[in-house]
Amino acid sequence: IANLRDSVNLAWSSLEEAAMCRTKQLDDAILVHTLQFEIDELITMMENKSALLSVENLGTDVDSVETLIRRHETVAHDVTSKKGDVDQLVLRADDLATMQPNRKQLLDAESTKLKNIFVEVCELAISKRNRLDLSLSYQVYCREVDDRLLWINQLQQAMCSDPLGNDTLTAEILCTNHRSYQADIETSKGDIDSKISGGRDLCEQKHPLSQEISSKYTSLQQSLDRLLEAEQSRYHELELSLAKEIFKDNVRKL
Repeated sequence: IANLRDSVNLAWSSLEEAAMCRTKQLDDAILVHTLQFEIDELITMMENKSALLSVENLGTDVDSVETLIRRHETVAHDVTSKKGDVDQLVLRADDLATMQPNRKQLLDAESTKLKNIFVEVCELAISKRNRLDLSLSYQVYCREVDDRLLWINQLQQAMCSDPLGNDTLTAEILCTNHRSYQADIETSKGDIDSKISGGRDLCEQKHPLSQEISSKYTSLQQSLDRLLEAEQSRYHELELSLAKEIFKDNVRKL
């Protein structure tokens, strides 16, 4: 009986030890699977953000680019705000790898995958923001140039629209009006020259849209040259017209 009792106690002790060992194995497995689940969840989130950042829509005007930048800032914040979570999961993976050497290779692979995709998405966000900023600078430049081109065209039409005067008073009024156009041109020429030189600077800085920018400031320069030429031609016509009317008045007084 004593031998049987000892055998039963030994078997029970072995069973308890096996149960405890199995419980520990299951607890360790739960820790690993829980970590893997959290890592996979974060990786999926990063992949979704990567897909959003990879859409190459840089806008078609200032308003649309500014809207895209605001959306981008939200996505980029969603990514960078997860750095603490990434660091925590990597630390937990390192600790588990130390406690469970048999799973070290698996845990290191998971940890490396998470760190790599986080870095890649952060770099993608930075790259996308740079392209959006360049797009915004181009759209702002285009809008400013288009505003100046419109101003030049409207001024040139207004300057040359009135017929030459057929009496001295009308000719003098036209000359006075023309001097106001000259003042407007003189006031605005510095800003137009600044827009042209600004476009050249963007091209020298290797802006990715240098060809389009070059076309813009070239068009502005040509329009300005035509305006100045038209102003000089119109001024000469008005001066001759006034001189003619004054001469006619003098002749009548004879």
